[in-house]
Amino acid sequence: MGPPLEWCEESKHYPLQGAIFYLCLFAVSGTVIYRGFDWTSNWFLWVFITVICVAMYFHLKKDRVIAGARWIQQRDEWASTYELIRIRSTTVGLNRAMSIRDTHGNKFVLVLNATQQNPLLWNLVYNGIAHSVAHGNCDISKAARRILKI
Repeated sequence: MGPPLEWCEESKHYPLQGAIFYLCLFAVSGTVIYRGFDWTSNWFLWVFITVICVAMYFHLKKDRVIAGARWIQQRDEWASTYELIRIRSTTVGLNRAMSIRDTHGNKFVLVLNATQQNPLLWNLVYNGIAHSVAHGNCDISKAARRILKI
C-alpha cells in the first residue's frame, strides 16, 4: 500500500509508567495477600513480577498509529482509507472514536484524540475518509458525519 508517511505514538514515558504501575499493583497485592512483606523473600514471585512488567513495557511501547497515503494502521489492524464502506461513531474509554471498515473486510477503530495530535497524520486520514464519503460508496452514520463535519 506504500510507505508510512506519518505516525503518532504515546510519549516515551508512557510504557515505563505502565510497567511501574504493574510493579506497584503486584507489590500492594502481595502485601495484602500475605498480610505483610513476607512475599518479598520468595524469588519465584520476583521472577513472575519482572516478566509481567517487562512484557507490559514492550506491549505498551507498540501502541502507535501509522498512516500512509492510502492506509492507516495500529498494531495488527489496518484499513484502506480511500476504500471505506462503513463508518460508525463509537467510544474507546472516554475518547471518541470511529469504527471503520473497508472494501477488503478490514476493520479498524480510530481513536480521534490520538490521531488528531499529529495534524499531518490527521490530514492523511481525513482526506481518505472524505474521499470515501464523497464517492457515495461509504455508509456513514449521522453521529459520525456530525463529529467529522462531513
